[in-house]
Amino acid sequence: MQGLKDLVLPNLFEIEIRECNKLKSLFPIAMASGLPELQTLRISEASQLLGVFGQEDHASPVNVEKEMVLPNLWQLSLKQLSNIICFSFGSGDFLFPNLRMLKVHQCPKLTTKFDTTPDGSMSAQSEVLLI
Repeated sequence: MQGLKDLVLPNLFEIEIRECNKLKSLFPIAMASGLPELQTLRISEASQLLGVFGQEDHASPVNVEKEMVLPNLWQLSLKQLSNIICFSFGSGDFLFPNLRMLKVHQCPKLTTKFDTTPDGSMSAQSEVLLI
């Protein structure tokens, strides 16, 4: 069986999730490095979503890099996600070197802080939480 760190979707450019109310997370955190070409990520109206990247039961946080990078992401939109707590469980920071458009709307429980780094990249800093 292939490990999560080996799972790669090299040609995935766009993800749009709408009205998936049973979804708790989109991807396991260990898979973040397997999305090298992801450019657009839009998630809306997913009432049970807790985080975009979630911690797998069998994955240990020590197996995950401290800083994850989505190198080609330029559009990130999180809308009407009433239960989202953080962008990523089990990882401290995400970097988005090419992010140009960020929309966060009606996500009242979101604790992730989005900020610009000194080199101009956008970062998502989450508290390390495990579910």
